[in-house]
Amino acid sequence: MPARHPRPVHPAIVSLIDEPVRVMLDQPKMPAWFTAAVRWGLCSRGRALRFFPPRRRPYNRTPRSYPHGWSLEEMGPHYTRGGHHPAREPVGSPHRAPEQAGTSPRKAAR
Repeated sequence: MPARHPRPVHPAIVSLIDEPVRVMLDQPKMPAWFTAAVRWGLCSRGRALRFFPPRRRPYNRTPRSYPHGWSLEEMGPHYTRGGHHPAREPVGSPHRAPEQAGTSPRKAAR
């Protein structure tokens, strides 16, 4: 897992991951008592925070992956950002791949 949290917190995070995802990420299985303790601690924190006054300022943290921000138009694969997409080009277009130019191998064999 990429380390974006302090090392002592890692076992607590791993204990909260669903089993199939944990296996896929090749993380060790945490003891049941530890997982129960982490869940109890988070629930207790939530119950205690109910009695605190509301935040004075909203919790806005810029993600590390986009330090200068982003816009929705910049997201996604490169071919969706104003360029052409080979599968969406009309038949006969110079950007369309030859195997997609409107003839299928089945039609060519007839």
